[in-house]
Amino acid sequence: MKGNKPVSILFISVVMVFSTYLGYLGWLEWENLISIFVSFFVYITSVLCLFRILGKWLVLLSLSFVSIWVLQFAFRAELKTLKSVWEVPPEGFPKNEPRNGFEFLELEGYTLDKNLILSKSIQHKSRDAKGRDTSHTSFYEMIPLMSDKDPSEPIRFFFLDQNLFRFHNWLELGVKPRFAKILPESMDFPILLQTWEQKYPETQKGNVVWISLYETKEDYVQSTSSFFLFLSLIPSGIWFLVGTFFLLKQMMGGGIRIFVHFMNKNSFTLFKD
Repeated sequence: MKGNKPVSILFISVVMVFSTYLGYLGWLEWENLISIFVSFFVYITSVLCLFRILGKWLVLLSLSFVSIWVLQFAFRAELKTLKSVWEVPPEGFPKNEPRNGFEFLELEGYTLDKNLILSKSIQHKSRDAKGRDTSHTSFYEMIPLMSDKDPSEPIRFFFLDQNLFRFHNWLELGVKPRFAKILPESMDFPILLQTWEQKYPETQKGNVVWISLYETKEDYVQSTSSFFLFLSLIPSGIWFLVGTFFLLKQMMGGGIRIFVHFMNKNSFTLFKD
């Protein structure tokens, strides 16, 4: 394996995938302080084992595994939230009414209204410490939820997303998302609400709660955990792509050598005849 560069790189990517997943489970299973040391131990052990087997690329291996650890460390609060959501039974969440201390709630008897959608982009102009332009644009799709029992009830919940893909998918399948995550306050919310009121002046609203929607609690856990795991697997994916590139290059080089040898042999035979 040491002499075959593509195989060595692909072997690293496979080990990195398993190590990343073990470290990821460590963040989910243990408390913050313990998970920090457990994941760090897993990655350091992986680096030392790979270096002992291959005898090279110590710096690259260290940087790759450190980047995975730093990425998971940066999202430790979100991973902790993910774990706490999973452990709470469905009846443990407040229903249709936000409650202090709860970031999530179950919705029952509410439907997304396709006739009151607002699409809006908000540009944020800013510059960094060096004066470089760091402006960006945020895109929003804003959809209110209407009460099934009393359509005249003032709107309390607004679903925010970056596009209408999930909404159209739910609409097509006839799905009513029931699990909501309350979004933290943002400077964009008053702008969105004012624009929506100007577009739909006759529709009443109450105390507005901004939410992100999921079909169920399980759907939230699965989609969020998949996203975090995908981010963690980016370094191993890069190693895999590099290994595949060198392997294809090696195979093509071998094929070209065989072809040249075959042509030379046949040319010699032709001239001999």
